[in-house]
Amino acid sequence: MNRCYGVAPWQRCLFYALIVFFCAPPLQAQDTTGNRPRPATPDVPQNSSLKIFIQSLSVSGNKAVPTDEIKGEMITKENTTYFGFFRPWLGLYNFANIFGDSSGVKLWIQRTLGEAPRYYTRTLLGKDTDKLRELFFYYGYPSAQIDTSLRFASNLSGVDIKINITENEPLRIDSIFYLGIDSLSADVRGALNEKSLMQQGDVFNYKSVLDEQQRIVALLQDVGYPFAVRDSVSVDTLNNKAGVRFLFQPKEQLVFGNIRVLVHNPFGPDSTAELRTQSEDSITIDILGEKWLHPNAIRRALAYKPGILTSNRDLNNTRRLLGRTELFESSLFRNDSVKDGRLYTTLDLRLAPQHQIRFDLLLSNPNNAPNIGISPTYTNRNLMGLAENFRVKASAGIQLAYPAVTNTDQTLNRSLFSNLELSAEVRTPFFFNANNRFSASTIFGIYEQPSYRLRNATLRLRAELEHTALQKSVFDMFQLEIVQIDTSASFNPAELPRGSNFDLGYQPHINASIRYDFFFSNLPEERRRIDLRWDFSAEEAGASTYLIDQLLDNSPRENFTSNDAQIFGIRYFQFLKLRTQLVIGKSLSRNSYTAAKLYLGAMTPYAKSQLTPFERRFFSGGANSLRGWPYNSFGPGARRTPDGSGVADVNLATLGADLKIEFGFEHRITFAQAGSFSLGFALFTDAGNIWDRTGVNALTLGNLFSTSGWDAGYGFRVQTPIGPLRFDLAYKLYDPTEPVDKFRFGKLQIFGAGGAVFNFGIGEAF
Repeated sequence: MNRCYGVAPWQRCLFYALIVFFCAPPLQAQDTTGNRPRPATPDVPQNSSLKIFIQSLSVSGNKAVPTDEIKGEMITKENTTYFGFFRPWLGLYNFANIFGDSSGVKLWIQRTLGEAPRYYTRTLLGKDTDKLRELFFYYGYPSAQIDTSLRFASNLSGVDIKINITENEPLRIDSIFYLGIDSLSADVRGALNEKSLMQQGDVFNYKSVLDEQQRIVALLQDVGYPFAVRDSVSVDTLNNKAGVRFLFQPKEQLVFGNIRVLVHNPFGPDSTAELRTQSEDSITIDILGEKWLHPNAIRRALAYKPGILTSNRDLNNTRRLLGRTELFESSLFRNDSVKDGRLYTTLDLRLAPQHQIRFDLLLSNPNNAPNIGISPTYTNRNLMGLAENFRVKASAGIQLAYPAVTNTDQTLNRSLFSNLELSAEVRTPFFFNANNRFSASTIFGIYEQPSYRLRNATLRLRAELEHTALQKSVFDMFQLEIVQIDTSASFNPAELPRGSNFDLGYQPHINASIRYDFFFSNLPEERRRIDLRWDFSAEEAGASTYLIDQLLDNSPRENFTSNDAQIFGIRYFQFLKLRTQLVIGKSLSRNSYTAAKLYLGAMTPYAKSQLTPFERRFFSGGANSLRGWPYNSFGPGARRTPDGSGVADVNLATLGADLKIEFGFEHRITFAQAGSFSLGFALFTDAGNIWDRTGVNALTLGNLFSTSGWDAGYGFRVQTPIGPLRFDLAYKLYDPTEPVDKFRFGKLQIFGAGGAVFNFGIGEAF
């Protein structure tokens, strides 16, 4: 039995009022004839002057066409309903009736926020039936039967509309002919058939016909036929069989001729007095008004060359590579002429300003709470003439709220938090080839957390490798990081039950590492069935510092022994770290989306190090983790004391751990959309934890489930130009750190705090 604890009378009244406004249908309209409503007769009400509210609109029997698409084609619609009864926008429309017509408030609410009641009209439903027959004919079901049934309320206040579809036998493709391609090579003709979107025996539909003709034209334009066009498409049908004939005009096959690149003056009209010209390999580059731009910065971004077959794919790739240089505001390809089988082209480029100073306002959630800041940035887009991008950036933020750091009822006294970061970076858009980038950067940052302050200075050499449109890698060839951690007065790591050696992670130390990240995403694919994102990272730290320790720094150091990992009196760490995350998502309808994630992480020290550095460990809890626990406050394991006799201090979770497993599931629903803004709702659940490698809080196969936390909750989404803003409330369902009553179902509260944890986030959780 569900119970509600601590609910005040006014809360109950508010709850029932919301039920009335947001779940009940509109009041029955008055009969304009003065007659009382009569009971409904089968199918059609006798009193047609009444406004009959559409209680529900359901579709059944359809397999070939999604229900959302069917309802989207119909003029007859039901009010937006969630969970079968919740009508928020109709509720707002009804709520506005408490205001007078003269106030203007009623009209504003009903037009901007509300949704007017949807009423039944016999003629419109008849038109919808005809439209659905046309829709199924478009999808290859010309004999589909559309039946509608109406069930009226006894007082004619509402109607349930049911549409049953009998699709019957579809049209199936009997033959496919490509005409006008006899002049093409055998390889091109083979590609036309091999990658066809239509096969004999498939259900015929006009969308496939349109997609197939676009595919063929695109293929021809990529193999030297830039002016290929579709002439016509004909379809012959007989006895549920369809023969499709495509007629194309490839026209003349061409190769690229001479290429002219014209770089326009960024500060005014073009003048030949400032013209610089370089001609090489039939490519002429004319630069007007820009002294520091070397022609090779453009030449190596050209994916098409004179003498090769014309290809739209190469032109688009050139546009992409030019965009990666960040030198140009716009690019335009022009076909100049055709002569002797060659297509002569001109590429017009307009430079962006070389120097730029920009101030950005920042909104982020570094500690699972809102943080606003300002970020001035200076950019030189062409430092030495070959599109080297030099950037100096500073950012400073102020915490607007304070995240909880314990999962007890105690609240810590906290000061105003701030974050400061200074960085400088030089990046070149060409690293062995135009698809790769190389960068060198240095970063200094101060990052304040609820219990400590982290000061960090980093030097990094990075290569970004783009393998395909779906795959890329990031390789940090060298990263040197100097870290200092200052703990707050309320947090003393030396007093923690892990032992006095654990506070080594809080002393100044060095991490010298190499790291490889791989990213895969199929989101650029248009015809994907599911959304799939996978990333993997591997990191090694300490090998280079160990060599220095062994070969160069042999002098004894105060407070260190020969077995300690140190160079020149500064501690360093040696560790290996692996991490991976898989996210799968699927759009269930036009306004709903379901996603799931699996996160796995492990790290271990090696050689001279016995511990892993604090700032590299895994943490659990917060807006992007287990949302039922405050930020970085959960685990490790059941959080036992070293002797296993009880639950350790909650600060143990703040230290992180070396193993992590997390699972998340989320269902998102979009309510309303206006331009780039939208409102949504989400239901979610999370499970997992972090664990030590050894000890009473270590992970074993036997305790994986018993020491994993489980939460569930709901939240609201506001889609903005900077990304979705998340406001989530999560409830613990199973808490392994509780000595008793680990399952928390009986302690949930709908109203009030009730153990709910509020999370604010920018961007989706996964």
